[in-house]
Amino acid sequence: MSIERSAELLRQALPWMSRQQAALHPVSYAIWFDYVAQTNPPLRAAIDEHLARGDTARGIDDPSSVAHNGPPPRKLADVVAEVIADTGTMRSQIGGLQQRLADSRREIDRLREEVRRAREDALRDSLTGLSNRRAFDQAVAACLAAPATPAAGARDARAAIDAAKAPAGDPPVPARLSPEARGTWLLMADIDRFERINDAYGRDFGDQVLKAVADTLLGLVPAGATLARVDGEAFGLLVPGLDAAAALLLADRVRAQIGGARIRRPERADAERVTLSVGLARARAGEAAPAWLARAGAALRQAKDNGRDRVVSAG
Repeated sequence: MSIERSAELLRQALPWMSRQQAALHPVSYAIWFDYVAQTNPPLRAAIDEHLARGDTARGIDDPSSVAHNGPPPRKLADVVAEVIADTGTMRSQIGGLQQRLADSRREIDRLREEVRRAREDALRDSLTGLSNRRAFDQAVAACLAAPATPAAGARDARAAIDAAKAPAGDPPVPARLSPEARGTWLLMADIDRFERINDAYGRDFGDQVLKAVADTLLGLVPAGATLARVDGEAFGLLVPGLDAAAALLLADRVRAQIGGARIRRPERADAERVTLSVGLARARAGEAAPAWLARAGAALRQAKDNGRDRVVSAG
């Protein structure tokens, strides 16, 4: 088809498009171009049928329905609106996921805190608040597994013992011992005749005695030491960085402090004297924990056999 013929058909098609208020769309132009060119009889017949019914607004005004007999093309605004709606939905879903993630993290933190507390409780004596036997055994094992060097708490431990030795108001005596002369000491202490206290005053009063002894011991142990209730009325003390004389002094101070106190029930005038027997032993190179504990235990039994309320060292 020549350019002139095409231009003539375009001039004929435009008035038809204008009268029908057809969109200036390539598909719409192609429909009306074929209509005036009479090159597509089925298309021309369909348009004439629409024109005869007067429903051109539903047919010819929507060229794609006539040309393709399919759904009308979506408007850009509709597509954009749908994309925006989908984006909002995605944002809402992401926000929900983030909230659930934050809730999960808080739950994880709560569970971690509960596990931490449970582990602490598993290593703590519920009556006295001291470490229990399990924690003490772990401390003994860790001490024996450590390199054979002066403990980090040696200076603090020695300073505490020197301060206990010195008269009130005097400055602490500085430690002059070489590191080789110091070691880690295990003190095992047991309340004397505790069964008699329970029998005479009841278990509730016996528990008060245990708490009072534990509190007193806490005020005497030096920094870096481990204090535990290892049995019913037995206590264990693990102290690093002491020589033999300082270890004996600490053990005797513990014994004397407990023995010098009196415990009185509110409804009774008489007071009960509580005494403590102590056995101690220094850690030896290559020694296993059971052997070390056995030596300290044997020293404690000897203190009991020698009359109680005394200190015995296994060296």
